[in-house]
Amino acid sequence: MKITAVIAEYNPLHNGHVCHLDAIRRETGTDFIIAVISGDYVQRGGPAVISKYERTRSVLKSGADLVLELPLYYSTGSLEYFSRGAVSLIGKTGLCDCISFGSECGDINLLKEAAAALDNEGGPDKDTVLNSLANGINYPNIMNRMTGLNDNARDLLRSPNNLLAVSYIRASTFLGLDIDHHTVKRFGSEYHDSSSGALSSTALRDELLKAYGNSDTADDNSHCFKCPDTIKDRMPDDVFSSLCDHLYINPPLCEDDFSMLLFYKVQQCLTSEGCCLTDFLDVSANIAGRLKNNCLKASSFTDLCKAIKSKDVAYSRISRALLHILLDITLKNMNEYIFDGYNYYLRVLGFKKDSKDLLHKLKKSSSVPIIVKTADAESTIRAHYMSDNQDVNKCSHALRMFSEGLRATDLYNKTACFKNRQKFISEYEHPLIII
Repeated sequence: MKITAVIAEYNPLHNGHVCHLDAIRRETGTDFIIAVISGDYVQRGGPAVISKYERTRSVLKSGADLVLELPLYYSTGSLEYFSRGAVSLIGKTGLCDCISFGSECGDINLLKEAAAALDNEGGPDKDTVLNSLANGINYPNIMNRMTGLNDNARDLLRSPNNLLAVSYIRASTFLGLDIDHHTVKRFGSEYHDSSSGALSSTALRDELLKAYGNSDTADDNSHCFKCPDTIKDRMPDDVFSSLCDHLYINPPLCEDDFSMLLFYKVQQCLTSEGCCLTDFLDVSANIAGRLKNNCLKASSFTDLCKAIKSKDVAYSRISRALLHILLDITLKNMNEYIFDGYNYYLRVLGFKKDSKDLLHKLKKSSSVPIIVKTADAESTIRAHYMSDNQDVNKCSHALRMFSEGLRATDLYNKTACFKNRQKFISEYEHPLIII
């Protein structure tokens, strides 16, 4: 039996994602596809436009057999944290033979060569990279400054999906994971293309948020938001239909929906003796200084990002830093999680009925506990870490990681409920997605 893993946000899913999943079946002969997806917050440094459960439903409808949630710290992390956290999660399943990803070049050998160029002794100096990242310089700019890269590798790494693909390959090597890699050439619009008709998640998000902003929401508890027809042809019909039903009562979210809470949190930190902005992940001294100087002038989350952004520091880095402040994501906790091996459990978001055997196999092969029901999470974690080896620290860290994710999801859901005046449903009440 062959099992392939994919790592994605599907924020939202579009026809390009479906082509990727179809290509995996066709080109690798895999029996099952496990999707590792970001939860309710994503790497660009903000909330997912659509909840993790609706995105789980969309990818199950489009070809995946089982969906696992990437923990909060990695789903909102920079490239290295994101890729290593996701690849580590795949390794802990004990099932996956291959990781598949999209790329602009579509050539796995070129991607492996670029990964080797970054990893070899004559490549970029690791300390230089780490120091640059700590100062807020974005990864593509760091690559452009490296003297140890050949021209082919440097050109390849300028494309975002190539860079992400290479990071997955490097993460596999770093973690000592013996696994195959497969890539599918990405066609169509650029990764961040937001133009009308573009086949990209960025374009779809922009159109959903624009349509919601222009919709006529009544003063009572009804909601008349209608999915724009412009996105209908860019995703499967059943996914579009499900998305329309979801958005009828669950509004699309964006960073600015969290503006007031962010400002309160920043002001609280600036006026508290025991709080230091640089304790939060991705908040360099430079970003902290610019944040102090601009937080009183800004009127929204995005307005503050634009005020802090500079030539060297990417907008996404600023947005991630602010999100980490908002959600209490600290460098100290991240370092502890990395030291422990990145992941403590596998959180199942959904699966196909006819792939039930895959879940049974996962429970036998996984090196970490499987969380299927939120209510059972604490007892499941304690039973695993405290039964034989009595690993008190790992148990404590695992419980903290899970509770951090739970709090962040509740904040996401409560923000959505407040925005659209709907009843709040906690993680404890939300069922698995089974289709």
